[in-house]
Amino acid sequence: IGGFSCLNNKLLAASDFYTGAFSPEYGDVLSGVYDVKLRAGNNEKFEAMAGIGLIGTDFTIEANLKKGYGGSFILNYRFSNIALLQALNLIEIPGIKTTFQDANFKVVLPTKKMGIFSFFGLGGLDNLNVGDLQQNIWHTPGNNQMMPDLTQDFDQSNYLSNIGLNHTISVNSKSFIKTTLSYSAIGMSNV
Repeated sequence: IGGFSCLNNKLLAASDFYTGAFSPEYGDVLSGVYDVKLRAGNNEKFEAMAGIGLIGTDFTIEANLKKGYGGSFILNYRFSNIALLQALNLIEIPGIKTTFQDANFKVVLPTKKMGIFSFFGLGGLDNLNVGDLQQNIWHTPGNNQMMPDLTQDFDQSNYLSNIGLNHTISVNSKSFIKTTLSYSAIGMSNV
């Protein structure tokens, strides 16, 4: 959303990129498909990780759901370092305030006879506020001489959410049936 990716690389499993023409499984597309998969959490023990980067700070936890059961969960939350530093008055970017936060999760529930169920989700929020935006700050082709005294505040918020359920069941040693039900929403508001 906005200028930041909500998909955290700490949760990615082996993903596939296909080009060319595709079957209806991928919506009969003609150019390319990036089949992104989230990894399962550690189904043997609890693990936690924190990371601080140039743009954001994130926390990841993963664990088994019950001792001796193959089910697991993984959860990641990340927030903007820039927003935190601005809120603490440690840095100042004149006229600009930007924030973002996102979360990803996956819960895996294997069964003995019904296959493997998994729930997944991804969501994020971001906001960019530029006060007193003027024409001479951002030039675009053809408008350099138009309205040189125009000033305006720019305030835009974006959100993204994806949530879903996967079910995979083996038919025999060489084939399986995989079903996915998901809901996605994106939006933007200008103030």
